[in-house]
Amino acid sequence: MSRKQLPAHPSIDQLKIQSKELLRDARKGHHDALMRFTILPSLAGRTISSVQAGALGLHDAQSVIAREYGFASWSALRDHIDEHALSLAAAVDAFVHASTSGRADKAERLLTQFPAIRSASFETALLLGDVQRIRAELVGDASRAVTATGPRSWEPLLYICHCSASNEASDITARRAGQAQIAELLLANGADPNLRFPWEHHGVRRPVLWGATRESRNPALAHVLLRAGAVADDGITWTLAIGAGDVATLQLMRAHGASLEQTWPTDNSPALYAALSWAGSTSAIFWLLAQGADADPVCANNGESPMHAVARSWGVDVAIALASRGADLERARDDGRSPYAVAMLAGNHTVAEWLALRGVKTSLSEIDALVSACSAGDAETARALLHRGPSTTRDLRHEHYDALYRAAERDDTKVLECLLSCGFDINHPDSSIGK
Repeated sequence: MSRKQLPAHPSIDQLKIQSKELLRDARKGHHDALMRFTILPSLAGRTISSVQAGALGLHDAQSVIAREYGFASWSALRDHIDEHALSLAAAVDAFVHASTSGRADKAERLLTQFPAIRSASFETALLLGDVQRIRAELVGDASRAVTATGPRSWEPLLYICHCSASNEASDITARRAGQAQIAELLLANGADPNLRFPWEHHGVRRPVLWGATRESRNPALAHVLLRAGAVADDGITWTLAIGAGDVATLQLMRAHGASLEQTWPTDNSPALYAALSWAGSTSAIFWLLAQGADADPVCANNGESPMHAVARSWGVDVAIALASRGADLERARDDGRSPYAVAMLAGNHTVAEWLALRGVKTSLSEIDALVSACSAGDAETARALLHRGPSTTRDLRHEHYDALYRAAERDDTKVLECLLSCGFDINHPDSSIGK
């Protein structure tokens, strides 16, 4: 089917009417209308009778209309129409907001539709790395380097340190280089390299160094900030770089004095523990250990050690790395559970077996033994343990539900069936994983 062309001045209300008419005709069994629904991935290749037998809704009809006009979804079509109708002034504001709120895709669409954005304002020059424009503005009035401006009423440094430009942009390399040069100009004219954003995450106001590394993802910009005096031990940027496995940022911050033992400010969790709790890969974990990070700190809020975090969700290679650097294999956390008990509850039997082979105590409470059997999908043992005593409705705690969440995440129906048959509540809120 060839793609339809939107009219010069498309109306979302008219398209809504078309969607309702399409759905009405399909429900009446009109062949042509039903055929149009096969453009949807979920109905592609289906027979007309099977399409008709399905429960078609208005959202399906809207998706058909959107795809016929070349858009992946109704919301994408609606965004296109809304953006198309903007004045240049409104498009400039929308571009600034999109660029500084993680909507790089929308920002690039606006830039394509309204090329005049490039030279429209001081703020767009900041976001697009237009060094000449910013230099000229500062020569005329140096106070602009520290004056709140634009749609967000931010200081200029905040804009460039929170710019999520798309990697697909043809000039992305030039933009980032320009932003780093602009940062130097702003800092030379009084901007604060330790400026923080005017909003809070978990009670903490995050610094521009965090923005440069996690939002703008601009190493050159981060380097400029650090050279100008950005505090490498800000307690936030380091830990979030660890969680992202961003070794390049860790190396840069370490070169500017970052401590290996920085802690997360809200709960004082050590860096290595944060890496094991949040990271999606082992890169930051092994880098920290290679740099000499303490392999056996204790997290103040629950008494966990890094080995507990490994037992919950990592492999034997990480356990070996910790053990070789002196980690305690049997330390109990505040609730009395050892790494072995945590591994068994989490269904991490490879690490549990590795610990057992090293002579750790393997005794478990009755309820922990029951949940561990369920985590292994061992229904027979679970039934036997349940018959002997544990009352799941009375003895189950938040930490036991970790097994249910993890089984659901990996689509392990065998474990899920075992847990539910032993009294787990499928509607229990996921509030305390790993606690």
